[in-house]
Amino acid sequence: MAGKASIDPAFAAAYGAVGCGVIVQDATGRVIYTNETARRMRAEQELIGAQDGVERVVSTGAALADADLPSAAALRTRTAVRGMVVGIRVPDGAIRWRRVDAVPTDDGRVVTTVVDVSEQREAERALREQALRDALTQLPNRALFLDRLEHGIARAKRERTVLSLLVMDLDSFKEVNDTFGHHAGDALLRQVAERLARCVRRSDSIARLGGDEFAFVLPNTNEIGAAVVVRSLLGALEEPFDLSGQSVSVGASVGLALFPRHGEDADALMRRAEIAMYTAKRAGGGSATYTFEDELDERSPHLLKVVPELRDALEHDELALLYQPIVELATRRSERVEALVRWRHPTRGLVLPADFVAAAERSGLARQLFEKTLRIALSECAAWRAAGSELRVNVNISTRNLVDPEVVDVVAGALSDTGLAGEWLGLEITEAMLMADPDRSLRTLTRLHGMGVYLAVDDFGTGYSSLAYLQRLPVQAVKIDRSFVHDMTRDEASLAIVLATSDLAHRLGLRVVAEGVEDAETLDRLARAGVDAAQGHHLARPMPAAQLA
Repeated sequence: MAGKASIDPAFAAAYGAVGCGVIVQDATGRVIYTNETARRMRAEQELIGAQDGVERVVSTGAALADADLPSAAALRTRTAVRGMVVGIRVPDGAIRWRRVDAVPTDDGRVVTTVVDVSEQREAERALREQALRDALTQLPNRALFLDRLEHGIARAKRERTVLSLLVMDLDSFKEVNDTFGHHAGDALLRQVAERLARCVRRSDSIARLGGDEFAFVLPNTNEIGAAVVVRSLLGALEEPFDLSGQSVSVGASVGLALFPRHGEDADALMRRAEIAMYTAKRAGGGSATYTFEDELDERSPHLLKVVPELRDALEHDELALLYQPIVELATRRSERVEALVRWRHPTRGLVLPADFVAAAERSGLARQLFEKTLRIALSECAAWRAAGSELRVNVNISTRNLVDPEVVDVVAGALSDTGLAGEWLGLEITEAMLMADPDRSLRTLTRLHGMGVYLAVDDFGTGYSSLAYLQRLPVQAVKIDRSFVHDMTRDEASLAIVLATSDLAHRLGLRVVAEGVEDAETLDRLARAGVDAAQGHHLARPMPAAQLA
């Protein structure tokens, strides 16, 4: 009977009942028994008598070398061979995986069992993949990314090429979570991941490291090539994202580190790319990019310890304000001053905002820092008013606070507690902040304008907006960035920007203020350009409230 020659009926019954394929060979290797499962694996009913019966079951039909199969080794050595896994291509083109065990018997035969382990291997592969993938975006996670980074570095060493590492952190992501909920935040991250993945080459690696942080390995890419990729990545984020009918815009801060210039191992490159990214974030975000430089490394311990120190500073009133007059060019008198926050650190002295504002932004202290600064400024403004002064005060507001749904209530509460009307307060918002989320910025500014608060766009000319866009906003002034003012007496392009901004702003009914005036020649040129007001060291340095008189 086919499949049951020369084998004890009891064994045949037992072999027929098991779920795996069973093939019995005599001492010469000729097949003398196969069960139904083995025959189904090969889709043939007759294997009896074949010298290559095992090969037919576990391979594509082509003969294998004796040493390739446990059955051949078991026949030759008379010892059991277990656990060989063979991948075969079945007629439909798929790969099936089979585990083969061969055990010699006392009468010279060999019993080979064949188990299809395709599903098991697929499940194991899926588990491995799941362990190395971010569940939300399906991008590689930190573990897989670091492995790819190490392989990229090893290859760059072998081939003596370069490699770029980018670390990106989204701006304003916390506000999305706080305002729309975590489901919206998750949806935003998925959309961001899809856009970013389309910007890189097949040879590049992209990963979500966690939270709103992404990273990229760019093999054989120098600083110039990395800059091209960064522009593409940031450009992909410019189009607003749709979150269940809500239009949301986000920017990003990017840090760049290069192999071998900034390090020759994964840990060093990651640390330095992250320091560069934090530097970009500290500069105000708004799609800023920084390349790591050696002097940044000296600040990394500071980044780790500044948050708890700042929290203590806010609780123990260690903040102080200096005020820089904004001088009217027509009268050479000051009607407004800009409040500049400083941290009176118990051991480091007066700390500038560049060293702690970004830490506040990332740690949830942004609102507390803004409210504390606002209340100090308004209290001192109220004291000036009580003394007969008409000085009004401008306070800077960050992106995180501008999109905070409670910021209007914070401002209203501070004005009420100090007994001041909104007209005594000015808020300065950088151009990049406005472009990070134009719709929400417009809603917030409209409410503040309704309270009588004076609104000015700071650092104008460095972002992506235009004066036509500003026409939509309820702002009263634009402040031309100091980089253009500083160079306007030496650089024709900077002068042209100042002149054009002044002319167009006035046509839109906006006041024009120039920042960073350092000499009389610049001041005179600004006056001739029709600029309304100016501030800078040539006019007055920042000073404590007591010195303003």
